[in-house]
Amino acid sequence: MILIDANIILRYLLNDHPQFSQQAAQIIDNQSVSAPIEVICEVVYVLYKVYQIPKTEIQQQISSLLDENLITVDKPEVVKYALLSFVNDNIDIVDAILLAYCIIENKSVLTFDKKLNQCLERKQSSFP
Repeated sequence: MILIDANIILRYLLNDHPQFSQQAAQIIDNQSVSAPIEVICEVVYVLYKVYQIPKTEIQQQISSLLDENLITVDKPEVVKYALLSFVNDNIDIVDAILLAYCIIENKSVLTFDKKLNQCLERKQSSFP
């Protein structure tokens, strides 16, 4: 399995560079590749903050990559839940990952972040 970085995924999704986008497509379409969760977070951050792509579109694009097995990630359930939370709970992707660990893997999360604490309390109260 080959690890890829955010730049490969970004060029693939954005198709914005004649040479690099084509190379990224060849890599992702023709090889077994994996991206660490940290790389997915970077991709989400860049798409949202730099390219100002709507959250729902980001969630759909990355989920499609995972669903079509074009890119594998550790803990895909955590990543998919985090992407939905990123959209629905209006929190940043790193906080959404923490929330996903809490919900999907029953991990305890401690934070001083009021918004994240509110999400954690709300989600935990809705799950037995």
